[in-house]
Amino acid sequence: MKMNHIVYCFLAIFLASCSAAKIAQIGNVYQNRYKDKIPATETIILGTYQYVSSQTQDGSYKLRVFYPEKFQCTAENTYSDKNLKTKNGPFVSWTDKGKISVKGQYENDEKSGEWLSYNFDTGALYLKTNYTNGKINGLQESFDDGILRSSYTYLNNERNGPFTVYDSLGNVYNQGQYKDDLIIEQTLEENDNPNPDEEEFKIVELMPMFSGCEEIEDYKVRKTCAQNLMLRHIYSNVKYPARARERDVEGTAVIRFVVDKEGYITEIVAIKGVQEDIEKEALRVVREMPKWHPGTQGGVPVKVQFNLPIKFRLE
Repeated sequence: MKMNHIVYCFLAIFLASCSAAKIAQIGNVYQNRYKDKIPATETIILGTYQYVSSQTQDGSYKLRVFYPEKFQCTAENTYSDKNLKTKNGPFVSWTDKGKISVKGQYENDEKSGEWLSYNFDTGALYLKTNYTNGKINGLQESFDDGILRSSYTYLNNERNGPFTVYDSLGNVYNQGQYKDDLIIEQTLEENDNPNPDEEEFKIVELMPMFSGCEEIEDYKVRKTCAQNLMLRHIYSNVKYPARARERDVEGTAVIRFVVDKEGYITEIVAIKGVQEDIEKEALRVVREMPKWHPGTQGGVPVKVQFNLPIKFRLE
């Protein structure tokens, strides 16, 4: 079912990697738990309830992360060192149901080159992003059913330069210029879309924000304030599940939800659960979030689909 004026915000999803030292502390109780999931050409170094580290024939190292109860690999990182300190090489992540989610490349522990993200529901490509030294630089393009829906120019993680937004028929809907992540000029185009109310966008001009900072005039200061309030709310309410703690399970759960035109949180679903109890706890925390300040497109409040990472890390 399509939602009117859906726009997508994708926060960076950070994989909570487990170092070799951390793995060593856990021991070899689960050494062969995922043996049949590892290619025969690789040598398993150590296995835990959640992780498997291995060495490949070319001398690089792999760290695979699993959703333990589903025996589903959710991430595969490539490292140049046995201690798993420096990411070098391909990265792939999957949803908890086994669909590819993200793939890209690391160089010297930083995202590099083209990264591709795929739709959680359909598996189709929805986002193409270019990175240099870990920062978004150049074009970021979004797609819907193979149709280009938006194109934004980035410089060091901020929108700087020309952008174009297309409607569902591929016609130009909006275009203009950004500077320091703020629109400095734009032109809304007339088009022949027969169903303008069914329009969907991949990138929103002003993102929805956690409530409490609306009176701050400076956009960047307001955005930082809202993010800090959101994080404070989440991590003051989240409780580390006992079973996950006992089995040394760590990771970043990703919860998808919609911020509607009034700012209410709706349509909550787990994209990456990490582990059963962690998934339930992350969903609970999001369900209990207060009302947000809605996002806008062309100055009009719109529905925004939001991906929120919640990190579970044992100290």
